[in-house]
Amino acid sequence: MKRFFFVLIIGLFLFAGCGSESTDETIKRLETENKELKSKEEEKNIFIEEMATTLNGIQDTLGIIQQLINRESISIQLIEKSNELGKQIQKTQKEEIMSSLQLIADDLRTKQKNISSLNKRLKDSNFRISGLEKLLANYEGIIKKNQEEIKSMQLRIGELEQQNQELIAQNNELTKSNVELGETVQKTKTELSQLTRTSNTIYYKIGSDDELVEGGFAMKTGGVLGIGRTMQLAPNISTAKFSEDIDLSDENQIIINKKIDSIEKIIPQRDQDSYIFTSRGPNSTLLQIKDKTAFLKVSKYLLIVIDE
Repeated sequence: MKRFFFVLIIGLFLFAGCGSESTDETIKRLETENKELKSKEEEKNIFIEEMATTLNGIQDTLGIIQQLINRESISIQLIEKSNELGKQIQKTQKEEIMSSLQLIADDLRTKQKNISSLNKRLKDSNFRISGLEKLLANYEGIIKKNQEEIKSMQLRIGELEQQNQELIAQNNELTKSNVELGETVQKTKTELSQLTRTSNTIYYKIGSDDELVEGGFAMKTGGVLGIGRTMQLAPNISTAKFSEDIDLSDENQIIINKKIDSIEKIIPQRDQDSYIFTSRGPNSTLLQIKDKTAFLKVSKYLLIVIDE
């Protein structure tokens, strides 16, 4: 924006001191330059917002994956302890752990591809954002570390399988360990199921500009002296901040207890073909999500801005 006014001021000096260029031509040229600068700034802001939204989703998923890895590590420790005690671990239980580890490995590969795609987008965008480059590199490191942990755990399971075969004759005291391991595996399955549900959940908040900003859900950026500022999601926002959500696997409607004329916008903005607002009466409006995939692609967070 400083560059915008710099161009304008230089243009005014040129207008005052140069008689070779007409007033209309000077104004048109300056207007064109200003529009181009503003467009580039807006394009950069949108790019950063999109990248941040995607990275927030990856960060949340990596946090859950680390919990699952820790859970399966405990399961392997239980098997090791059982082997030490000469107890037999049923083959199906080890297969369930291997299956869970494979699911985690598959998800890590997906996230690795997402990071590679973001790196390519950043490189192709001609934007140089060092903080974003470092963040992507950090996530790449986390994913690589998790992949190494998974590989090590899979190898360890194979080793324990061999050991266990040698202890079959001695495994008469396995009941308690089986129960503990079964509960651990079930918790892992539940968490994997929750991960699937989370990927289809929209976390939303309804409020005015001031309420959303003061509540830490949104922030205003850009503009000069408070004029022309735009709202966007607050950085580092998390699902824990939201008290309302909707699972798009089961439903696709949000009821807003406000008249339709009082609804200003949604943040982040989505493709207008992916949703529609419908009046339900003098003080009630229905937000219907028509295209779940397109709606979720932008962000799992939704701010509905109303005019108080």
